[in-house]
Amino acid sequence: MQYEHGAGAAGIAHELKNPIAVIQGNLDLTRELLGADAGKVHAELKLADEQMLGLWISRSIVERCGGDIRAANRHDGRRGAVFSVLLPGKPANAAPDPEA
Repeated sequence: MQYEHGAGAAGIAHELKNPIAVIQGNLDLTRELLGADAGKVHAELKLADEQMLGLWISRSIVERCGGDIRAANRHDGRRGAVFSVLLPGKPANAAPDPEA
């Protein structure tokens, strides 16, 4: 779990919202362009839809908690992406606030 504070965290949500919308739009366009042939890749399209739903649900939960979620490509030579969840508050192992 990653914690981040400040104005920078407020604008992060678009990093996940926009790609989800673009990918879903591309899936819909793919189905339209394939027409009757879309059935040949039904399993792949269904899996992509399920992954998009999972991302949408995750984003919705995090945002309802007042947080943000971001996705980025890995930069360590491995395949895949890294998802960071940013929630308000302090991490459990944070030092107590001396002003509290």
